[in-house]
Amino acid sequence: MKKILTLFLLAICSGLSTMLTAQLSFLTSPNYGQVFDVTYDPIKPDVLYANTVTNHIVKSSDNGKNWEVLYSFPINLSFGTIKELRWTADQKYLSFILTSEGTAYNQVIIIDPENGNVIKKVDSPNGNQSGNLIMSYSITGNNYENILLHTTYMYNFGLVTDVFYSKNGGDDWQKVYTSSTNDGVHVNNVAIHPRNPDKLFLARGFSPGEKNGGLFVSDNSGNTWTEKIAGQNYSAITFDPTNPQKMFLGTFYLTETQTENLYRSTDGGDNWSIVPITWTGLSTNSIQKIVINPKNNDEIMILEENELVISKDGGNSWANYVYPNNDLENKYYYGLNATYNPSNSNEVIISSNFYPFHSLDGGITLSRFKNPFGNNTEKVSFHKNTEKHLYYGLRRGFIHQDFQTGEETGINLQAINFFPNFSNNGLFADPLVAGRVYISSSGFMGSTFAVSNNHGADYSTGYSDYGLNIMKIATSKSNTNHSWVAFNETVRKFDFTDMSGITSEEVMLPAFGTVFAISIDEVNENNVILSQNNEVYRTTDSGQNWTPSESGLNVLEKDVDFIYDISKNPFNKDQLLLSTTQGIFISNDAGAKWTQIYSGNVINKAEFSPYKDGVIVASSNFMNGSGEGYAYPPSQVRIVYSTNLGQTWSEISPESLGHLFSESSAIDFLEDEKADIYFSTSDLGLVKYQISLETLGTGNNSLSKAEFIIYPNPTSDYITISNDNVKEAMIVDFTGKTVLKSTLKTLDLTNLPKGVYILNATLENGKSISKKIIKK
Repeated sequence: MKKILTLFLLAICSGLSTMLTAQLSFLTSPNYGQVFDVTYDPIKPDVLYANTVTNHIVKSSDNGKNWEVLYSFPINLSFGTIKELRWTADQKYLSFILTSEGTAYNQVIIIDPENGNVIKKVDSPNGNQSGNLIMSYSITGNNYENILLHTTYMYNFGLVTDVFYSKNGGDDWQKVYTSSTNDGVHVNNVAIHPRNPDKLFLARGFSPGEKNGGLFVSDNSGNTWTEKIAGQNYSAITFDPTNPQKMFLGTFYLTETQTENLYRSTDGGDNWSIVPITWTGLSTNSIQKIVINPKNNDEIMILEENELVISKDGGNSWANYVYPNNDLENKYYYGLNATYNPSNSNEVIISSNFYPFHSLDGGITLSRFKNPFGNNTEKVSFHKNTEKHLYYGLRRGFIHQDFQTGEETGINLQAINFFPNFSNNGLFADPLVAGRVYISSSGFMGSTFAVSNNHGADYSTGYSDYGLNIMKIATSKSNTNHSWVAFNETVRKFDFTDMSGITSEEVMLPAFGTVFAISIDEVNENNVILSQNNEVYRTTDSGQNWTPSESGLNVLEKDVDFIYDISKNPFNKDQLLLSTTQGIFISNDAGAKWTQIYSGNVINKAEFSPYKDGVIVASSNFMNGSGEGYAYPPSQVRIVYSTNLGQTWSEISPESLGHLFSESSAIDFLEDEKADIYFSTSDLGLVKYQISLETLGTGNNSLSKAEFIIYPNPTSDYITISNDNVKEAMIVDFTGKTVLKSTLKTLDLTNLPKGVYILNATLENGKSISKKIIKK
């Protein structure tokens, strides 16, 4: 285990965290942040831009201390990823490739760096042809009219490279190169001469045959080509920003007969000479990028697989800084881009294959450039009974956040380049027992279900079989060693009394189908309600006999709709919510009859507030509707909430949330009329969106916090209420169970277990208020 005190502690203690808006925070530890193509603003000091692993461009105005999302591609259109972020030639706008293989959304997009508004979109001329991708591009011209696009697509099970050129902004295209008529040789990169739109460059690479490489140069807009320095594979092409007649070219992914070299031209690419540099070999021996400081063209940096090569005198002399491939967490490897701070040329940020790096001496020494944008995996799970613990997947392991101490612990995190031959569908926190977590792992030899009582530090095997994909955990409140666990189409009852000898038995289910949700009665653990596909069933004898719901769920179609979750009102145990592919349903009779109260979208999780009766918050995950897993119908990440038991609803739209790719969320109600909704995302890490529920106040029946003070809090024994007109005070735990009632101002908590409780007080005039109490 690795313990880290991070931004998480600041976020829960003082509200300080990197922010997207006033409501959205990025909470993944900066130790695991990944961004690419980091680039400085050419004019504004300390302003940075970068693209994430998937569909976002992020911006920092203070040199990476705080971030916001500048641009989000709507993943409901297509699952697109962003790459090749760079400034337009006039350094006014940002441009990038949107990659969405085989769809019409393969585009080059130009956006305004101030607000992320789209200035221009350039579609691939190949449309939605199978395997269609834009691989590289070059744009010049005062109106961005000169566009050179390097594309690939699949044809007859083979890869085809086509290069297109437009001089009218993409309205018309001319195919200027195809691998089909050039010995099958593919292209790695393209470029337009910055001052001559008729002069084009193609850096060529491999082919299926014997011929490879060569630099193609055209002086007539691609009508004819001349091959330069044949026989070598190339990719990186760079023009001197002050004199584009000076150029550099780097070799790339070499064959056994090729030699790594940096080439220089002083006449616009007509003639080339080798720059004498001694290279340190590794595996690919590729020059990934050649970067010239736009403020000082004497400063040049070559990003190679395992070394940085730096010149401070315009390329007359070079210094090599070699990095052995033995510490991908902390050392440079496979650089992709670099950017110089325009206010301080010694400050450089280098983007690489895994992490970005920061230098204050022009690239000589490097440290990790940390940021909160983690590539999270699997689910986010929240225990919020007497304590609060949040868990989210990262790097094939998970992170545990302890809300009591503010401490963050990484457990079973794997190396960033490690891809195991086993899988799991995330870690599940027990709803009642703090520290108890569950995980199932599947591999070639089957699946194992394991349980931990110390937040995953170590596990006890609970059961082994095949296909143990955890869907839901429900624990008995009358005996917390008894839990029901749903594994897809099967359910087992477990007894964890003896962790060295865990026992279980299979539950005979009422039908065939996936069980997503289970709820156990608080008093009698034989009374259980569960969902199976599109039906709800109840048992009063621990699964010996089942009764389906009587009415209200007819809108849910068999084999099309699913019920994802069941939750209980802390103020009324007979009042239940269903989260379904057709929205939210409510029952006032413990699941016998149901009424649909929200039908706008798919809902994966809906919960009642433990502080105010009638308040509901719900969330939706991203589902693409492809049929992978349980994805019908498709949905986007959103939040909906009601303060009047579903009579009216408010929504935080997918656009407001930045088109998140998240397949798991958790809801945490706060005592000050707010709720935090956590999403585990594929590129922004763990994000938290906070909503205000202040509208739930009922005019004269609400009470200001100044009129109502509790002290001492935290306490080890007694608390006193400052108001003289207390009619009744109730202490409830985080499951909603009332553990103490009193009409006195002073309450004795001595006999209560340590933990977090809610005090609900009613005054003589009918006013009411809720406060959080911590028993030490």
